[in-house]
Amino acid sequence: MNLTREERETTIRKSEASDSWDVWTCSEIFKRQMERKGWPMKQDHQRGWSCEVPLRLVSFRRWDSPKRQFGGKAPGVSGTSETEPAS
Repeated sequence: MNLTREERETTIRKSEASDSWDVWTCSEIFKRQMERKGWPMKQDHQRGWSCEVPLRLVSFRRWDSPKRQFGGKAPGVSGTSETEPAS
């Protein structure tokens, strides 16, 4: 069964009882992007993939603030760098 582009959704959620963000996707493109950054994606029974991202690695910014470069990789992956504002 092939999904349409509209059906290939990505969900990022967090509960107050957890110290991490749950990332779930049906998009193979998003899955590959996460894996390139070092996040292992596990396949589930709904033909999607999921992983957990520690709370401290996610930040929010105002919509009108300058864009930032995302260069961070999963902890323990060589070449890990923190997210820094673009100069």
